[in-house]
Amino acid sequence: MTKRHLTIVICIGVGLLLGACRPTAVPTLFPTITPGQPQRTVTSIKPQEVTATPKPTPSITPAATIPAPLPLSNVLAVSFVDANNGWLLGDACTQDDTKCLNRVIVLRHSSDGGRSWAPLPAPHAFSPDSADHPLERVSSILFTSATDGWLYGANTFYTHDGGQIWFKAEQVILALAFQDNLLWAIVAADDSWQVATSSDNGSTWVSASTQPKWTGGTPQLAALNAKQAWVMASTDFDWYLWHTADGGQSWEEMPETTQPFRAARLLEVDREGRLWLFSADQPAGGSQSKSLHTSTDAGASWQLVAVPPYDSRTPCSLPWPGELSAAARSAATNGSEWFLVLSRYTLVGSANAGCNWSEAVPFAQANIGDATIIGVTFADSRHGWAAASPNRLFMTSDGGATWEMTTIQ
Repeated sequence: MTKRHLTIVICIGVGLLLGACRPTAVPTLFPTITPGQPQRTVTSIKPQEVTATPKPTPSITPAATIPAPLPLSNVLAVSFVDANNGWLLGDACTQDDTKCLNRVIVLRHSSDGGRSWAPLPAPHAFSPDSADHPLERVSSILFTSATDGWLYGANTFYTHDGGQIWFKAEQVILALAFQDNLLWAIVAADDSWQVATSSDNGSTWVSASTQPKWTGGTPQLAALNAKQAWVMASTDFDWYLWHTADGGQSWEEMPETTQPFRAARLLEVDREGRLWLFSADQPAGGSQSKSLHTSTDAGASWQLVAVPPYDSRTPCSLPWPGELSAAARSAATNGSEWFLVLSRYTLVGSANAGCNWSEAVPFAQANIGDATIIGVTFADSRHGWAAASPNRLFMTSDGGATWEMTTIQ
């Protein structure tokens, strides 16, 4: 992309703080990052202080929140930082009509591994499928510690006190990843994006002075550790992959050595550094052709692992039922096995490097009418969670061998 001035500045308030929300700590700004200059760390700026520029710095006002615990209608995503502490993003209907065109977001916190949930104040934003425009919308949640968390999608909010107080960001975060205490972010910039990193949960950020000419849309982010990460983007016909091995200081565009299906593509990386590229063709009647490629050389070359059941190029196959999603947390690993969300079907798992896949959660249990599993995540080798609409959560404490369902209010 062309070198444009990108500012990543956490917003200066959106509205009045409601009575149930009392500041307990002084937050920091999401500081300015200017590409085209030598790589630098931008120091935090506190309210009423001038530390990075002689211009006055306005105070930060927390985002307006909805303090009353609304009943949960739909689970959108979950994020756990360990086997016990997790946060849930959902939505609620506040309209009397049955269509419920606009759904406000609601937040929950669990300290017992997801068995019980307590309501949290939520910023005044809406689910991504709300009808009216303009509305502030979020679709994903990521917590990196017991105090630091992010809500992102079409808009961005962040917290540094576990979700009691939220602040709005002006910039749009397209993707987040957290590995080895380093937070990676893809931030929208004009008609492209910028990649930045933070080693202090978002208080200060670093951006490379020279970034590649990002191409395509809907970028995805996969991070292995504090040094290695990948960005993938797609167009209708092509896909693009970039790799960094120095913490984002430089990026290499990888050659396109394989052509996966076009309708949906999902990139993941396992703990050994092997890349997993799931792809799918256009769905029809709740079924879809899918394939899996893997790479052991950072994406320089790819091996075809699994194909649709009718394809004889390899004896390994992905299920014909269900639809692949490119959304965050559509696949996860416990370190030895992989789990893949297939909407309109169920959660499937593979214990033999992606060759064979079987139902991890029985289809009859996962699907209730149009309700289905929408995301999966693991905190360690044993503890995992699969979010399911409308307001269900499947939990495992044995690495995915068995899953227990709970309903969240």
